[in-house]
Amino acid sequence: MGPGTAIDVLVGFSRLVSEGDVPPSEVLELLADAVVERSVDAVVVVQTGATGTPEPAIARGVTIGTLAVDEVGEELERVLLTSWGRERGQALTLPIVSGGGLFGAVVLLWQDEDPDQRDVRLVEGLVDLA
Repeated sequence: MGPGTAIDVLVGFSRLVSEGDVPPSEVLELLADAVVERSVDAVVVVQTGATGTPEPAIARGVTIGTLAVDEVGEELERVLLTSWGRERGQALTLPIVSGGGLFGAVVLLWQDEDPDQRDVRLVEGLVDLA
């Protein structure tokens, strides 16, 4: 695991977002920072535009330009892995839901290895809080 215990990371992030005075864009920045500290090689946060098309919002560990995909899912994972130069890497997409609808997604990227499932579970909790 990365810096701090999983509980420390979860409690710290939940306190930040529960204060209510953090703008949504800053919450996504804090989320990306917290996620990339957890044995993830790279992370991309996308927001769904007015048409539902994913648009890159934040990236850590990878440079992302325009995404040529229509929806969040396996196609997005393939495009991100390819643009990262790691076609054989691992990717996992976690949806960000707000107000009952899809707001965006966090795409976790690993170079080759299988991710530590404890870290994945923690990241799922962070995304749920966001």
